[in-house]
Amino acid sequence: METKFVRINYKNNPATTAETEEHRKIIEEQAANNFSYVGYLPVKMG
Repeated sequence: METKFVRINYKNNPATTAETEEHRKIIEEQAANNFSYVGYLPVKMG
């Protein structure tokens, strides 16, 4: 089994929460390469 990690930079707003749509594009691209989405781990808060 091969594992691949892809980092996404979020537009972070301290008053609300991080926002992005970039993850959808990456999931679709990786699915085309036979990878499966299994979850995410946020590494930056606030």
